[in-house]
Amino acid sequence: MGRILGTALWACLAVSAACAADAEWREVFAAEPFTGAPLRAGFAGRHGFAWGDGRAVRTFDLESGKDRGAFLEHAAEVGAAAASPDGSRIASGDGAGTIRIWDASTRREVLKIEGPPGAVVEIRWTPTGGHLGWVTEDGWLTIARAENGRTVADYDIEPGAEGEFVVSADGKWARVLFVSSAWDGRENLATLRTVQWNLLDGGAPRKRTWERRDPDPGARPYTGARIDPRDGRVAFADGDDLVVWSMDDDREAFRLEGGAGPVAFPAEGDLLVGAPA
Repeated sequence: MGRILGTALWACLAVSAACAADAEWREVFAAEPFTGAPLRAGFAGRHGFAWGDGRAVRTFDLESGKDRGAFLEHAAEVGAAAASPDGSRIASGDGAGTIRIWDASTRREVLKIEGPPGAVVEIRWTPTGGHLGWVTEDGWLTIARAENGRTVADYDIEPGAEGEFVVSADGKWARVLFVSSAWDGRENLATLRTVQWNLLDGGAPRKRTWERRDPDPGARPYTGARIDPRDGRVAFADGDDLVVWSMDDDREAFRLEGGAGPVAFPAEGDLLVGAPA
């Protein structure tokens, strides 16, 4: 997902086929060490890219390890980068809130998006490559069209929230789930919020909020909440029960008594995997 706000928007790690042989790991190449911030890296087709050393995003050939040059158009330190699903483009965001989309092979800029002020901490493309979403360190989530940079959805997420951002495989729905808690001196108020946007047809977002109060200041009843990436169902703990809620129908799909705990939705099939507390 991960964390929203102040850290990152649920970074996903992918392993290139070039990094494995006969089911065994092997080193493909070792880049020169970076200085400054911790190195982060990703894959774009046959290219690798890395950032964490100021305003540059460096690219490498994954087969030979040859340095393919750097993208140097950012005016502020790069905080996040992600490759499009087909690996042809890379979107990188900097400390000024600017998103730049560029060609992974030529490193030529394709599009510049002036986003809301604030350092970009995570970027994610939709599965179709038609949109991309990013979040700033102060919690502002933006979703824009990749072809022209036009904003189609934005949302201000409260400080300290944790959650995930999911886009349907057809690129139509963007869904966000985030959890927060606040202690008022007597009770801990835990809040689970979901927001859903129709990226193709527009319209107002659908929102839903759940709240639970607990005298325990450390209570975190919603931290295991998850979104099904296929159809927008949400699974979360409600006391000792596991609840599955349909975001499309805005209703409870079913409830499993005594099934509370972290859950996961497999990529295929109808199985719901849970770990009762």
